[in-house]
Amino acid sequence: ISAGEGSSDDLGYRSWLEAALRAPWGKGEVRNEGQPGTRSNAGESRLDGVLARSRPAYTLILYGTNDWNELECKTDFPCFTIDALRSMIRQAKDRNSLPVIGTIPPVNTTYADRSPPERQDWVKRMNDLVRPMAAQEGAALADIHAAMLRAPDLAALFTDHVHPNDRGYEVIAGEWFRAITTASVSAARFEDP
Repeated sequence: ISAGEGSSDDLGYRSWLEAALRAPWGKGEVRNEGQPGTRSNAGESRLDGVLARSRPAYTLILYGTNDWNELECKTDFPCFTIDALRSMIRQAKDRNSLPVIGTIPPVNTTYADRSPPERQDWVKRMNDLVRPMAAQEGAALADIHAAMLRAPDLAALFTDHVHPNDRGYEVIAGEWFRAITTASVSAARFEDP
């Protein structure tokens, strides 16, 4: 999803988020370090190298959509997903980057052959674990799942079963922005003498 597949400019949420960040702060660069089709455990294993190279102020973590495709994740819930996300949060903190974790976006169940109702239920149950884990780990939460579900027509946010269209990416960008700016205010309170 971070790669932008399904968007008209192949930038996904990044251009909207950069514009939103520039309005209050005058600058904001969103680097894409996402790799299409990866699972959370693969992201966990490569994140430290990315953080060492990029040294971001914020680390946006959005994994889990592709975990559904692993048999282990369907039969041994919650499989490796929560542990991998927890590890990514800790890696970001160890590199002095503020972790912002996104909940897994809902799927477009109008593609019943690729996104059956069981998948939507799996996403909901996983997010029910992501939210408290993020709070326990002190990560900012971008509740992308809830933001997308608030749309009057969920299917209108997608180009296929999992990839958002421009409108879907705009919703995702808005939720990232809300989480980043809320986290920035909270962090500033703790830094003031």
